[in-house]
Order: sequence, then C-alpha cells, then structure tokens
Amino acid sequence: FGEYIPFQKYIPIETVSGFSGFKRGDGATTISLEEDFSLSPLICYEILFPSHVVDRKNPSNAIINLTNDGWYGKSAGPHQHLLKAQFRAIEEGIPVIRVANTGFSTIIDPYGRITYKTELFKESTAAKNIPVKIAPFKKSGYISSYILLILTVLLLFMCKRFD
Repeated sequence: FGEYIPFQKYIPIETVSGFSGFKRGDGATTISLEEDFSLSPLICYEILFPSHVVDRKNPSNAIINLTNDGWYGKSAGPHQHLLKAQFRAIEEGIPVIRVANTGFSTIIDPYGRITYKTELFKESTAAKNIPVKIAPFKKSGYISSYILLILTVLLLFMCKRFD
C-alpha cells in the first residue's frame, strides 16, 4: 500500500483514484558512471528480491539502493531491510551503497560486512571508498539453498512424527 493501491479503480475517492501509482519497469538496469565503473540502481524494497537486482547481460560494479525507512519508525523494519541488502551484496559479489534518508545509510562490502553505517533518523554525510567486487556467491544458482530448505522441512516433519 506504500507504492501502489490495489483495486484503485474501484475506490471512489478522488485522492485514491487520482493517484498515478507505479508501473512495472523493464527490469534490472546498469548505469555507467565512468569508463570502468557502473551501478545497478534499486529503489526501496527492490533490494529484497534475489536474482532481480543486477542486469545479467550488463553487470555492474555496485548496487545503489535509495530508500526511506521512515515508514517503519524505530522498529525491527530498518534492521531487516538493511539485512536484506547485506544478503544481496554477498549473493552478487558486489558492494551495496545504501542511502536511506531516515534509516541506515551504509556501505556494504561484497562479503556482507558493513564498512560504513549511519544511525537511524540522524543526518550525516561521508566520503568513503567503495569496495571492489568479487566473484558472486551464486555461480551455481540457488540449488544449495533449495536443498537446505528441503532437508529442513524433512527434518521438521521427522521430528514431528517422533513426538
């Protein structure tokens, strides 16, 4: 309900029906900044989706994630959103530059380590080096994740049977 309004055309309130909303884009994009440096731009929650953050045909050197975590207040939300950004850095093998006007602005290296972090709801500026990319985690896809998920479900099922 933050970025779009479901069933918008059926709600007869002008502020709702007049909202332009957002439409699906063309997918992951790479922006070249210099001859040898490029970024994959992600807005807010787009960082949550594995395998959809980098253009596979034109890979980038880093991900930049612009977000507003103010919706969550001082709750677990900003921490969870930051954690997902760390996952994407590890999976893609590239740093994540996270700019959150009310949340955690961070630089995350390709190993998921936070090399710079602001406080929640604190204004800050910094000039930092961006770590270099490494080979991505998911060379073989998510097969190991699926195997672990299946084994976990089987283990839970077996434990339940023996109760």
